[in-house]
Amino acid sequence: MKRAFLAMGALIALAAAGRTAEVKMGDIAVSPSIMMIENVASVEDKAFNQAQLKLVKRPVLVSLLADGKVLRQKEVEVERYSGWVFVWDELAPGTYDVKFEGEGIETTVKKGFVVNPGRSVRVMGDLKAGSGTRVIEYNKNDLKSLQERLEKLEAELEALRKAKK
Repeated sequence: MKRAFLAMGALIALAAAGRTAEVKMGDIAVSPSIMMIENVASVEDKAFNQAQLKLVKRPVLVSLLADGKVLRQKEVEVERYSGWVFVWDELAPGTYDVKFEGEGIETTVKKGFVVNPGRSVRVMGDLKAGSGTRVIEYNKNDLKSLQERLEKLEAELEALRKAKK
């Protein structure tokens, strides 16, 4: 009987410890923005940008995937700039993919976003007019350069917002 009480006490202690040791979650912020050519140098570049601008405000379905399975989906409008439209929060640590698809928009799948506890990952759409599918796989170095590009674009966007005021 004494052993039974000790065993039951140990189980209760383990259960209590499990409740207090919560796993920290991460999140993914998403921007369904279009790709634009920054330094327009030709008629083709200008035509590309004009086609891209026609995508603004079109609906795009954004899917969060893990191991090829859809975990969450959200339909939003395509944006011109990289403002963060929504956040998928309370994500368990792991590797996720984000898929953008819509009428007149090339389906884009961005693979390999690592969510760490208590951290935020940012995903820009870089959407293109057209059909077909474009798959972009990231490794750690790619994500670092993408983060640097994103920070530059956010600074430019903030400057534009301040200039409008």
